[in-house]
Amino acid sequence: MIKPKKMKAKKLLYMAIFALAIVSCSKNEDSKPEENTPPVFNGRSITVKEDIDDTEVIATLTATDVDGDELAYSITTNDNNLFEIGLENGELSLAQGKSLDFEEAESHTITVSVSDGVKTVEAQVGILVENVIESLAEDPDAFIVTFKTDTDGEDITIGLNQGYTYDYTIDWGDGTVGNNASEHTYDNAGTYTVAIKGEFPVINMYQNPSATKLMSIEQWGAVVWKYFFQAFGGCNNMVYNATDAPNLTQVIVMGYMFHNASQFNGDLSNWDVGNVIYMKGMFAGATSFNGDITTWDVTSVVNMSEMFTNAESFNQDLSGWVTTNVTDMSNMFSGATSFNGDISDWKVNNVTSMSGMFEHAESFNQDIEGWNVEKVTKMNAMFNYATKFSQDLGGWNLSGVTNMEGMFDNSGLKYYDYGATLIGWSNAPTTPHNITLGAENLFTCGSEADDAKEFLTNVKGWTIEGDLGGCQT
Repeated sequence: MIKPKKMKAKKLLYMAIFALAIVSCSKNEDSKPEENTPPVFNGRSITVKEDIDDTEVIATLTATDVDGDELAYSITTNDNNLFEIGLENGELSLAQGKSLDFEEAESHTITVSVSDGVKTVEAQVGILVENVIESLAEDPDAFIVTFKTDTDGEDITIGLNQGYTYDYTIDWGDGTVGNNASEHTYDNAGTYTVAIKGEFPVINMYQNPSATKLMSIEQWGAVVWKYFFQAFGGCNNMVYNATDAPNLTQVIVMGYMFHNASQFNGDLSNWDVGNVIYMKGMFAGATSFNGDITTWDVTSVVNMSEMFTNAESFNQDLSGWVTTNVTDMSNMFSGATSFNGDISDWKVNNVTSMSGMFEHAESFNQDIEGWNVEKVTKMNAMFNYATKFSQDLGGWNLSGVTNMEGMFDNSGLKYYDYGATLIGWSNAPTTPHNITLGAENLFTCGSEADDAKEFLTNVKGWTIEGDLGGCQT
């Protein structure tokens, strides 16, 4: 039998051991490390002016950490070492001695990392550079051209039209800025960028001594133009570098705009010419011009005479042009030696003059028999020396024609197309009397064609000049 006193002591011993075990387990559980949560840092985009100094803060980048740990910022992928960041405060700035330049790069991308001492996260930060307009030449609203002087002390004159009101600022590109000035003397020879901003409705360089010194159009800007007659006429050294379009909302006249601007060539597809009514001679003598004007809205145009005269390189698709209001197409493609566009669907029902329209257009040979020419009075020299042209025009209604002198002289009209044309005209009751038709070096072949020729001359009183007669060997 165990004594009660000994049993009590033994019981107390067991209880002490059990308590120690519990405490020991509790200590082991408390000693386990807590799970670390990484910082939260999202990339962002920042816009900054290009003239910011390296002592200024571009932006403060901020990350969060639920554990409350101290965070350290660094740039892991820089862009030409342009940027630096505060280790503790996340302040992003330019590195010492560095600068931004909108003209060199409009944006930069860097990778920023944030660490809480245990875990690190990264994100991309984009820096968008905002252009700071330091001169008129950098202003998107300015009309910008370049002039070249060859000798020291040379003058430049920009042609104006005194019938319009001007109120503009001009930067001559040599440090001189003025108001409403149109003449300037350059101390040193060179090429200068000239920028104009404000009310400048008309420029006219035709017969201006400085026309040959105008080297380029760089930008149209926000100038509201009002009149473009002879604007760049005679600017035979001028090239076209502009990518924007002129504001033509108030322009109705573009006559001889690029007359004899022999180096001029460019994409004009973004021009809105919907209000223009006068395009006479617009590209006449612009021997290099072959710009895209396919989609031009020419529904308001009344006069297209001489529009591409001697535009030797021009050969664009004009099939979509709506020409219903045009009344004058005389000499339109005269001397346009490359042009052979499909214009068979043109509506020419209001045209009264096609005199010389394809004269010396040595590539042109399109089917235009479907044209409604009943209002045309002048067809003289229309295909003179159009050496590839050979089409049957026998379906034309000549009821309005009064002049066909030299019409087919030295053209490429083959005997069968020439014959079919005469047959068609002789059979039409609307064919007029007493017409002189130029047919130099052409001939017919076959009795039907010969009969048609005889009918036109003997019955209708026509005079056919230069015709070689019957079949030629």
